[in-house]
Amino acid sequence: MTLEHDNVRAKIIETTLSLLDEGGLENVKARKLAAKVGVSVGTIYNIFGNVDKLIQEVSAHILSDMNKMGQVNVARFENELEQKIASGEIKDTHKEKLRFRLLALASTYMEFIEANSERWGAMLAYNRNRSEGAVADWYVVQKNALFDLVGNVLAQTKFGQDPKTRMIAARALWSAVHGIVTMSYVGQVSDKSRDFTWAQIELLVNTFVDGI
Repeated sequence: MTLEHDNVRAKIIETTLSLLDEGGLENVKARKLAAKVGVSVGTIYNIFGNVDKLIQEVSAHILSDMNKMGQVNVARFENELEQKIASGEIKDTHKEKLRFRLLALASTYMEFIEANSERWGAMLAYNRNRSEGAVADWYVVQKNALFDLVGNVLAQTKFGQDPKTRMIAARALWSAVHGIVTMSYVGQVSDKSRDFTWAQIELLVNTFVDGI
C-alpha cells in the first residue's frame, strides 16, 4: 500500500467523520464525499469496496477513539482515586474503589458522547440492523476492547475468577449503561438530560456494586 494510498484513505475517513458530524448517516453520499476529498467516486469504491464498508471502517475508528479516551482516563482516574483515598473522601475498601472506577468509566462514556454525539448516533444507526456476523472481525475487536475496560475493573471481583463470566458481566454492565445513555442522552444533550441520565447510572452502578 503506497503512502499516497494511505493518505487518501485517511482523508476519506476524516471527511466521512466530518459529514457524520454535520448531518448524520444520511449525509454520507459517495459523490458528496468524493467532491469534498477531491477524488473520484471510483477511488472511494476502489479503496473501500462500497459506502457500507467505508461506514463500517469509520465506525471502528469511532470505537477506537473511545477506547483511547478510556485508556487515558483510566490512568487519570487512578491518580484521582489515590488522592481521594489519601484525603479521606473515599474509603480505602475494595467496594468503594470498585464503585469509583465503574462510575469513572461511565463518566468517560458520557464525556465521549457529549463531544461526538452526531457521529456516535450515526454509528448506532448503522449498527442497528446488523448482526455480529455481519461485520468484519477487526470491527468486533474494537468493540471487545471497550468491554475489556470494564472487564479489567471487574477482575478483582467474584466475576474475575472465570474470564468468560467476567466478560459476560462486563458486557451486561456496559450494555445497561449504554441503554440508559442511548434512551436519555444521545441526541438530546443538555444539563437536564445529563443529570437525569447520571442519576440512573449511579443507581445502576450502586446496585451492581452492593450486589457484589
